[in-house]
Amino acid sequence: MVDETTFVEKQVTTPEGGVINYGESPDEGGDPLLLIPGQWVFWQDYLPVAERLAGAYHVFVVDVYGHGGSSMDPELYPVNANGRDLAWLIDNIIGAPAVVSGHSSGALIGAWMASRHPDSVRGLVLEDPPFFSISPERRGETAAWKQHVSVIHDFLQQSEETNYTKFWLDHTYLRQLWGASAWDNAVKRGALTAMERHPGQMPKLTSLAAMANKPLLATRNTHDGTGPYDLQYAEVIDTDVWFQDWDDAEIIASITCPTILMHAAASYNKDNVLMGAMDDDDVKRFRELLPAATVIDGIAGGHEIHENNPDLYVDTLLDFRYQLI
Repeated sequence: MVDETTFVEKQVTTPEGGVINYGESPDEGGDPLLLIPGQWVFWQDYLPVAERLAGAYHVFVVDVYGHGGSSMDPELYPVNANGRDLAWLIDNIIGAPAVVSGHSSGALIGAWMASRHPDSVRGLVLEDPPFFSISPERRGETAAWKQHVSVIHDFLQQSEETNYTKFWLDHTYLRQLWGASAWDNAVKRGALTAMERHPGQMPKLTSLAAMANKPLLATRNTHDGTGPYDLQYAEVIDTDVWFQDWDDAEIIASITCPTILMHAAASYNKDNVLMGAMDDDDVKRFRELLPAATVIDGIAGGHEIHENNPDLYVDTLLDFRYQLI
């Protein structure tokens, strides 16, 4: 996180009543750039790369509905409602067609916007979107689904455990990957101790277990009062309500603006679970549907390219300006 920032946090209310919370850089004459985070991520989390893009771009970073300071209303969570209102933001607040860069589910929102509101999107950068793998037939065998989304669904269906983070510690797929004994000794025990000592705060682990801090942080939520994320957002995805007016192939094929796909390297583990957003066949299908797109494939470092490989992410966005001349 950047200690000091030139970004200003703002809010605007759409004609439909949705509140969009966003950060905006100073306007130094650069082309407008809209950054759309993925699930469990807030606009401030983008500051390390957003600060580096400011000046070259006039940067806007949003909280997707259900996150941060934006509306916590499940009726606004589906991709078409999120996309509709972010296109409204471009047209009425930003005031000119914008380059849109979305991460993960935020990339799906960006793709929907480019398809349905082409006059609002000047160029599109898709940061490791889960095209095809998020279909009902496949998503249950993806790590992201097993680690978080399905756990949230199961938590909301029961009443014995009232704290989501505690429930997650017992039910996340990471416990299976680590081994129950190793997970409980290295992660669960320390997390529960930290939660007991500091109620209402997210636990932070040290030593070997520190690698679990990032997925732990993704459990912050409004239900427990530990962070501004509505668990119902994941439930809207799990129950397919999120996918209103969505078809992967049709959306991709209908994009007409210059587009870059950034694909993080992914693989299947011994349980045949996809450890990543898209496999090689998904990328191949994307290329066939949108042959004009530039594809940066096999990026090392994991799903959060803007965080784990910030130089590549920033350079890609800066170079992208020359494709738009």
